[in-house]
Amino acid sequence: MQLSELELVMLVQHKDGAALKELCVRYAPLIMKIKRHYYLRNFDDDDWDQEAMLVCYETACLFDPEKNPRFSSFYKLRLTNHARSLLRYEYAQRRAPYAQAVSYESAAAAGLVQEESIEPVEWTDLPADYYEYLMRLSPRELTALRLYLQLPAQAVIYNDEQLHQARQRCKKKFKASLLGCH
Repeated sequence: MQLSELELVMLVQHKDGAALKELCVRYAPLIMKIKRHYYLRNFDDDDWDQEAMLVCYETACLFDPEKNPRFSSFYKLRLTNHARSLLRYEYAQRRAPYAQAVSYESAAAAGLVQEESIEPVEWTDLPADYYEYLMRLSPRELTALRLYLQLPAQAVIYNDEQLHQARQRCKKKFKASLLGCH
């Protein structure tokens, strides 16, 4: 015997995982439609299914048959709004540089990165205080420092904001090392 939609929702409200799976199976066409309508970079089918199941669970917990007799319309509205929120999050201005980012492997395969050995700067000729300062820098901070000093740097892809922040941290650490504060 197949349970009604309302019975499934009530079971989900009582933490029944099988009822939640059944609801998601029943709404698979709706989930598929929203999946096709909203493209999210790096989101595969498993991610969409997981998001749809989470929204289904939240919707079932919030569902009140007295306010809205149809669970389907409430779920569709919440799933669509959730997809839009994910889209807004992905395309926010502060994450715009990440939309153009590619993996190091892809860049190397496309010939954008040349694997060259870089002549290391001889740090051994430096006074001990400066050597200690350089040893406290992260790889990103070292790359930012090399670029700032117009020295050859490793072929690592960082955006301008990341390099700016790394330069600021270099300055802060340098001032701290001059003052003897570690």
